[in-house]
Amino acid sequence: MQEPVLGQEAEMNKRYEYNKRWRLSHPESVKKSNKKSYLACPEYWKEWRRKHPKQISAASRKWEKKHPEKLKEYREKEARVEYIKKWELAHKKEMKLIRTEWAKNHPERMRDFYAKNKARRRELGFIPLNKPFGGSEAHHVDREMVIHIPAEMHQGNRHSVLRNQGMEKINRLAYEFLSGGENG
Repeated sequence: MQEPVLGQEAEMNKRYEYNKRWRLSHPESVKKSNKKSYLACPEYWKEWRRKHPKQISAASRKWEKKHPEKLKEYREKEARVEYIKKWELAHKKEMKLIRTEWAKNHPERMRDFYAKNKARRRELGFIPLNKPFGGSEAHHVDREMVIHIPAEMHQGNRHSVLRNQGMEKINRLAYEFLSGGENG
């Protein structure tokens, strides 16, 4: 990178100060932009955090010194979470009833929960390309992505994503279904 010419440095400092003031006065816009950036390439940011632990640690210490009241609030929240965990362990029967009742009242959320956990046990990801519907099953088109297709279609075609057997045919049917060829 080439050195700034005399005069350019002052201009760069003015620009830096302006940007800093703007970021401080528009926290919601900055938060939205940062989230958008992270979602665009999360792998980059994971790698960056892995490679820069000292910078992250220094920034954390700086933030903690600048925001002692928020740090205290966060630590109190951690203590509440710990208390709740202890209460749940001490009241297992009540928690089981609470969870059972919640599961009865949220069958669609439970279907997703079970599908994700099953995929995790099989060391597969769970990124749905469409929403589940009555009589559907989650079909892995690869190790990460899932298309919800009718159970008859899924069970009627023998396949294994782990051994890559029968995947070409079932994936073709699944993508046809997704694009509207089978469902209407």
